[in-house]
Amino acid sequence: MANDKFGKLNWSRYRYSVACPIVRWEKRMFGWHYEGKEKDVIDQGYEGTVNLDTGRVTIEKKWKVIKYACFARPRVFPKNFLFSLTEKLAMFVSFFRRLVFRFLIAAIIVMAVVAGTADSGSSTPTTLGTVFAVLYIGLPLLSIGLGLLGKLWRKVFKLDQTCDQILDENGYVPWSITPNKSHMG
Repeated sequence: MANDKFGKLNWSRYRYSVACPIVRWEKRMFGWHYEGKEKDVIDQGYEGTVNLDTGRVTIEKKWKVIKYACFARPRVFPKNFLFSLTEKLAMFVSFFRRLVFRFLIAAIIVMAVVAGTADSGSSTPTTLGTVFAVLYIGLPLLSIGLGLLGKLWRKVFKLDQTCDQILDENGYVPWSITPNKSHMG
């Protein structure tokens, strides 16, 4: 999969539903290069329906598509405690954010129903609104903050320069000048 001029790479695949640009930005802040998208198409069999009025039978093939964004980073990419801790925390927040955003439409519907049916003196819409604000505004802001912190640790501890130096000393192309999407064939 990887070309010999780049050295050994670590690979990462992130499942996403609609927000691939956010995932790409997060990973880039921690030194990963975007390598492209993959789709897994899962055969879910056939589903049949019968129209009782006409007696007509309709059979449809069912598929499920799962989308992934692929990333690569050299195995020799240096790390320190603060960088690793920030990256692990960012991965956890990213996973939770992607999970929560799968249910965005359902959350909007629930919020509208609760707001429309609640009593005027009820605190339920306010409480529910606070929860939704934390989930749908707070999580993306936390992702952005952790990504910027990861970028800061890369600059402060000169992780990119150290990685390029290690790769150059071993006869490989420096990571900072390696273009995205150059590792998948």
